[in-house]
Amino acid sequence: MVNRPNAIGHEEDTFLPPERDTLKQSMALMRHLLMDAQLAVSLIKEKVIQQKAIALHGRMRANCAERLLAQKPVVFGERSTWTL
Repeated sequence: MVNRPNAIGHEEDTFLPPERDTLKQSMALMRHLLMDAQLAVSLIKEKVIQQKAIALHGRMRANCAERLLAQKPVVFGERSTWTL
């Protein structure tokens, strides 16, 4: 992941001053675009994880309800209780 801008370094001498400025601006723009894209991907991943957690929770609740409904009540006099 890109966290911060880096200097061009030893390649600076191969470019004329206007080319160097254009290159620096282009590289800075690309770094910012890359950082924005990385943020967007991490937000999408977070949303997908939340959606999967919600779906899993729903399936677990449905499974629990099915198990409870499948149990047979045990009757003791006038009161009935559920067996486990």
